[in-house]
Amino acid sequence: MNFFRISVLVFISHLCTAQQQGSVVIEKFTNAYCGACPNATITLQEIQTLHPDVIWLSHHKPVSWTNNALTNPESEVLWDQLDVPGTPMGMVDRYHNGSTLLYSRSQWQAYVEQQLQTPDLVRLEIVDFTFDQDTREVQFRFDMTALSDLPENNYHLTAVMVEDSVWGVEQHNYFNDEPGHPLEGLGDIIWAYPHRNVVRHLFGAPWGIEVDGLEQASSGSLEESNTYMYTLPEKFRLSQLKLVGFVSTFDEQDDAQLSILGAVSLDFEQLGIVLSADDIFTPQFAFTVAPNPTDNDVEIQYKVKPDHCFLTTSQGELIGEFILEETSAYINAILPQGNYHCHCVTQSSGSTQQVIVLGR
Repeated sequence: MNFFRISVLVFISHLCTAQQQGSVVIEKFTNAYCGACPNATITLQEIQTLHPDVIWLSHHKPVSWTNNALTNPESEVLWDQLDVPGTPMGMVDRYHNGSTLLYSRSQWQAYVEQQLQTPDLVRLEIVDFTFDQDTREVQFRFDMTALSDLPENNYHLTAVMVEDSVWGVEQHNYFNDEPGHPLEGLGDIIWAYPHRNVVRHLFGAPWGIEVDGLEQASSGSLEESNTYMYTLPEKFRLSQLKLVGFVSTFDEQDDAQLSILGAVSLDFEQLGIVLSADDIFTPQFAFTVAPNPTDNDVEIQYKVKPDHCFLTTSQGELIGEFILEETSAYINAILPQGNYHCHCVTQSSGSTQQVIVLGR
C-alpha cells in the first residue's frame, strides 16, 4: 500500500470564507486549433494576477476532424446554443450588455472590473463533500444563502469540475514570429502546452439545475437537496482539480435575463483531500538534447520516460515523433541545417527545447 495514499472515505463539511467567495466568473470559449487563443490565455492570467478571486473556466470547442480530449458534452451544448461566433470569446458573470453575452478578449478587463463593483447576492458553501480514494468517486452538496431579498425568478445552480494545466494536446499559435511577444519562438504549433482551467464536467445540465426557494433564503441557508456524484477518470490529476459552483438567473428564451449572483471555487486540497506523492503536480518535465548543436542525429535523454516527444521546425511544422526508450529517445530523419524544437509531454507536464542542426 502506498504510504501517501488513504483507502477510506474522507468526510468533510467545508464552510467558505469571504476570501474564498468568488465575485466574478469568466467563461472562455477557446480552441486548441485557434492561433489567437493562447494570447487570450495570457490576458486571463494577467486579469487573475490583478484580481485573484476571479474564477476562470475554459469551454473547449468540439471539432469535427479529431477527438478533442479537452471538450465535454455539456460545454458542446453551450457552444451550440450560444452560437459562439469565433474564438476566443468569453462570458463575464453571464452579464448581458443589451446586445450580447459574449465579449472579445479586449473587452474582458473592463467587464470584469465592472462586475467586481456588483455585490454578490448569494453566498454558496460546498458541504458534505466525500471522496473515495479507491473508486475516485466524489459526492457533495451546496448550501446557499441569499444576502438580500431576491425577487421571484428562475434561479439555476451550476456545478463544474475544472482541471488546470492539462497537457497532451498541442496549441496553435499566431504569435510565433511576433518580436517580443511571450509566445514568440514557441512555434506556429506549440506541441508542449498547458491548457488552463479546462471544464471537465458540468453536473446535471449545461445551464445548471433549477433551485426552488432561494427567494426565502435570506433568513437562513437553503440546503440544496440534490447530491452531486461523479467518478473521476484516472487521467484527472487531483492536485489540479477544483470544484466551482455558481447561482444564476436563467431564462431559456431570453439571454438578457442571465446573470450570475454568487460563486465559489475550491481546489481539492481546500476540500480536505490528502494528496499522494503521485498526485503532486510536477511544474516541468526535464530532458536534455545532446549533443546540441548536432551534425544531424537528434537524441534526447531523460530520467522519467515521457508519453510523447515530437520534433518540429521552428515554425511548428511536425517532422516526426521520437522513438522512446527507457532513458533516451531518437528520431529517424535526415535533417537539413536549421533550428528545430524538441517537445516532450507527460500526463502532468511538458517542456520544449531548441536544437540546432549543422547538417553534414
